[in-house]
Amino acid sequence: GGAVGKWFGTWFEVNSDMLLGDCGVGSSEEWLRRLAEQPTRSVSTGPASMALIDPREVAHQIVEGRLEVVQAWVSWLEGDAVASGHTEIMRTLLTQSMDG
Repeated sequence: GGAVGKWFGTWFEVNSDMLLGDCGVGSSEEWLRRLAEQPTRSVSTGPASMALIDPREVAHQIVEGRLEVVQAWVSWLEGDAVASGHTEIMRTLLTQSMDG
């Protein structure tokens, strides 16, 4: 719903320099490495269930090959206009991980 998209969007804005900076989405290994090193950020705009999806955990799940977990999160966020661009980044990382 909108609250989920707002939470993810807020987190995305906070981390946009890292996400869309020099490494870009094209370098998934660097993206994941940086993401996994980020401190947990407290964002109070979303539901408690969404807060459980720590961006670092997304990176760790992909690194450890548990892609179905991240895919479930992507599916959960899909359909939310605010989060659509962010789910696309997650989907790109999943595709690169499966191809690699």
